[in-house]
Amino acid sequence: MIDGVNLTDCKTLEEYCEKKTAEYKANGWSTVSCQIEFYNDAGVYTLEDAIKWELYGTYSDIHKDARGFRPRFNFLEYTVNELEEMIDDVSEEAKEIAEMERREERRAWVNLRKEIIDHAEYFNISLKKSLEENIIKADVMYGDTGQVDLGYYCYKRGIPFSKYKIITKVLEQKVEEKYGDKIVNIEV
Repeated sequence: MIDGVNLTDCKTLEEYCEKKTAEYKANGWSTVSCQIEFYNDAGVYTLEDAIKWELYGTYSDIHKDARGFRPRFNFLEYTVNELEEMIDDVSEEAKEIAEMERREERRAWVNLRKEIIDHAEYFNISLKKSLEENIIKADVMYGDTGQVDLGYYCYKRGIPFSKYKIITKVLEQKVEEKYGDKIVNIEV
C-alpha cells in the first residue's frame, strides 16, 4: 500500500495513477507525482516498474536515515523481491542506528544535567542562571537579540529535542514558536 492506494489492486499504471490522484486530491496534496508523465520521465512505464519505483523510494529514505546519503542505482534492474529484501536489511540497520542514537542522547542528557548542576553548585548560582550561561556558551543565539532556538541548542548538545520542554521550565519561560523554531529569551 502506497499513500492509501494498494498497487496490487491495480491492473495498469494508468489505473494506479488515477487512484493515487483521487487519494491525493482527497487529502489536499499536490498531484504532480500522480501523473503518468511523472513516472514516464523516470523510466517507469508499467505497474511492476511503479512498484519497483515506490520500493526504491522507500529504500532510499531508510538508507538515508541509516547511512546519511541516498543510494543511486537503477532500480529497474532488480526484482520486487530483491528490493523488498534490501529494504528489510537496511531497516534493521536503521533500527540499530536509531537505538544507538537514543542511547547517546540519553547519555548526553545525563551529562548536561550534571554539568548544569555542578556549575550551579560551584559558583553558588541558581540552576536557571547556570543553564542560561550554558546556553550562551553553546552559541545558539540569534545575534545579540537574546533570542535562542532551543531546538538548535538540543541539537548542538546532542540531547533529545523533546528536552526543550524541561529546559523551558527551568528557564521559567514560555516558548515562542517561530518558523518551527522553539524560541526563548536569554538576557545577555
